[in-house]
Amino acid sequence: MQFRDKGKSVLCIRTEYDKEKKRTFGKTVARQDSSLSIITNEVEREITKEEFQQFKAWLDDRKQEKLMSRLDSSLSIVGMVMSQAARRIRMQDDEDRFSAELDDKQVNEIFEGLEDLKKALRYRGVKLKRQTKKESAKY
Repeated sequence: MQFRDKGKSVLCIRTEYDKEKKRTFGKTVARQDSSLSIITNEVEREITKEEFQQFKAWLDDRKQEKLMSRLDSSLSIVGMVMSQAARRIRMQDDEDRFSAELDDKQVNEIFEGLEDLKKALRYRGVKLKRQTKKESAKY
């Protein structure tokens, strides 16, 4: 069985052999909304148990790929987002009319996120280097 994203649907295509033409062809036996990560009852009724397991594995793989893609996107912008957040926090002192108050929960989440990121970097073998006063003055 083959599975294809087509527009807003996922197609379940069964390959069948035609003896007269002596060739195989794909026949769409079921379709469901591509935003779903579970198999609908309608699709389950149209496919065999083996095809169900194949489709479930395909959906799980696709879900994992999407997660990794989102994480890669987050990783590519984390430095910029952190710098912008720092810039915004510094603005609070300068201009009261733009004041964005941080409550204790937000502050704790920021520190937890920083600690988690530092641990992950250490786990990957990245050594955190301390900036000198000259280097930190750039920012």
